[in-house]
Amino acid sequence: MKLRPSKAAEGKGVGHFAPLGLWTCQTADGREITLCDFASAGAHGTDYVAWLPMANVPPLPVVLMSPGEKATGVPGPILFSWDNFGLSGLTHELIVARDADLNDVVLSWAVGNARQASVTRPLAEGAYYWAVRSGRGEQTVMNQGGPRAFRVDAAAGRPFFSLGEHSLMAASRLHGNGALRHGVLDHEQALTPAEGHGGEAGGAVAFNGIDSELRFSLPFFPEEDYAFTGWVRPGDLTSAGFQQVFSAWCQGGDDPLRVTIEKGAISARIEAATGYVHTPFVPLEADTWVHVAAVKQGETLTLYLDGLPAGTVPAPARVVSGSRHIGFGFNPMLPEGEHFRGRLEDVAFFAEALTAEQVAEKVAEKAEKD
Repeated sequence: MKLRPSKAAEGKGVGHFAPLGLWTCQTADGREITLCDFASAGAHGTDYVAWLPMANVPPLPVVLMSPGEKATGVPGPILFSWDNFGLSGLTHELIVARDADLNDVVLSWAVGNARQASVTRPLAEGAYYWAVRSGRGEQTVMNQGGPRAFRVDAAAGRPFFSLGEHSLMAASRLHGNGALRHGVLDHEQALTPAEGHGGEAGGAVAFNGIDSELRFSLPFFPEEDYAFTGWVRPGDLTSAGFQQVFSAWCQGGDDPLRVTIEKGAISARIEAATGYVHTPFVPLEADTWVHVAAVKQGETLTLYLDGLPAGTVPAPARVVSGSRHIGFGFNPMLPEGEHFRGRLEDVAFFAEALTAEQVAEKVAEKAEKD
């Protein structure tokens, strides 16, 4: 579909003014039609259609997301991600080269209509450039802004973003500290070693409810399916306000997932452009371990306790969020933090929905180890 500026109706609008803009295009059956801008459509009480199906649309250039410009990481897995605006029918090719002109190509990977690609084979140390070529039929186009530079360096001190098993984005065993099991840890504060779920010394960490914090960075927030899991032992259920066990809160109206204790009860919640939802509140017992999972799958948000569903609520099918940080034991983007008081162990966040069986398995695995 190709739009062309039109002057066919310039100065001849119905009523007192002409449309702000006019374009002509050819329909799939060969007819020519004229389109106007949305602000003018229906301005005089006439019928209009706001969304029209498009055919033979040329591919649009994607926007590169991760790795960021001049990002540096140690040799290891790398997640390349981009935004294709949710368009279907596109094909993408990931290109990694040693030069900005993409002549010395070290990787070329056709990934269909995916918006990401995980490269697990470590690249040798050095400077690289990456780009994404989009295609539709015989037409192709490179991403917006041209190739993006990044460097693989053993001295970088941090990994690149990557996805683990079940699209794992961030995880820590919390065996006495916040040392990462997977992901990019960017902040750890006031965590104290504590007795774990099985009674082992240093098997968990204690959060003091004042300034204990553990925060991971994300390359993007998954839009459709995702999950949090972790072992939780609340220490104070009488304090006023919220205690955040897990939080991806970004700003008002952009809260893709929180697991929150309030008035002695726990729930999972989402606040997006389409509204606010939360699972039913379930009372907890102080100083008692419970395995908690919050799973967003399609149009359903489910809270699991000790491997069993404890409540569900309808949720938006697609949650578009600007969240790039997740917090365990606090809200990473709120000054007061809404800090959790108690112990956490073996926490994780996934970019896919875990099944009920997978959630139950996590509880069973821990029982076997203990």
